[in-house]
Order: sequence, then structure tokens, then C-alpha cells
Amino acid sequence: MEQPSDYAAGIYDTLRATPNHIDIPAMARNTGLDESVLRQVKTHMIRSQHDVIVRPGEWVRGRFTPRDDIARLWDGARRGTLNKAQVKEFRNLMTHEYVESRLMKAGLPYLQDQAGLWRKEADGTYADGGRYSPKSLSAAGAHDLAPNPVRGGFGTAWQKLGLRHPETELAADLSNIDDFVKDVFHELRAKGLNLK
Repeated sequence: MEQPSDYAAGIYDTLRATPNHIDIPAMARNTGLDESVLRQVKTHMIRSQHDVIVRPGEWVRGRFTPRDDIARLWDGARRGTLNKAQVKEFRNLMTHEYVESRLMKAGLPYLQDQAGLWRKEADGTYADGGRYSPKSLSAAGAHDLAPNPVRGGFGTAWQKLGLRHPETELAADLSNIDDFVKDVFHELRAKGLNLK
């Protein structure tokens, strides 16, 4: 959706061009994560196109912009060069993206189109990428409601929206992530969110 670096674009292009049966098993061996999770996230993050709001009332359709930090994690997972801390970071990213993808499949937009969520410049125009965290559940999109992609878990973000954390504790390999997602959906529906 934005112009990526040559490095990140190259990694994402390689991931898109590589059949899942070739790179997913290697990534699973190298990170200890469940293949089905990696496959779903690769489709969501790397291959699929999405409608994403870039400022109030303005949507763009395309693939997520390749980022250098994320490209390094994918490449390291593929090559088996991630250290222990990076494997944890990759796991957190996979958890976030998996939950985000499931919420989007259930009808929640990536981000909500609400003007109050966007920072304004001194001249009254909206700042590029300047977005506030939602203060209500109705203002939250799938990206906002998924676990933190860097630190993992929900931290206080869910509590601020009046939500309880999922009861299911994620397995180290994320093999029970669908149970975790069921807990997420149950809590969101209990608070009035309409999900398919």
C-alpha cells in the first residue's frame, strides 16, 4: 500500500513466489510453530489484498506494505537464523496476524473509519499514519483487537475497552490458537460486537 524498501519488497516477493509446501515446513521446524498457523498468516500478510483506511473516508486496496523488521523475521524463520528472542517476536507477530485475519474473515474491518481516531496537523489536515488507539469497542478494528504484535498478549488495551482476556493459554507452538480465537470471539460477542 506504501512504497517499501527494496530489501523488504524482495523478501515478500520471494515468500509470495515460494509454494507453502516448500517454506512452511522449514519455518515450522526453525521456530517450533504450528504449520497451519504459519500458512494462514503467510496468506493473510503476504499474499492477500485488503481494504485499509489511510485517513478518514479514504480507503486503499492492496497488500500490506512490506516492512524491514517483519521481512527480517520471515527471512530468519525461513533460514533458521532467528535467535531465541527473535523466535519469540516472530511468535507474537504470528499470534497477532492470525487473530487479526480471523476477525477480518468474521466481518471486522482492518481499521474502523472514524475521524476521531486520526491525528490532525496544525493546518487541519490528517497526519499520515497518525492514528490514536480506540477508546471504545465500536471504534476498534481487527488490528486493534488482536494481541500486541511485538510484546504479545493484550496488555491493558483490552481492559481499557472493557474486555476480559481470553481464558485459553496459548501453547508454545500455537497449536491451540483456534481455542484462543474462540475465547476472543466469545468475549467480543458478549460485549455486543456482531461477528459472522
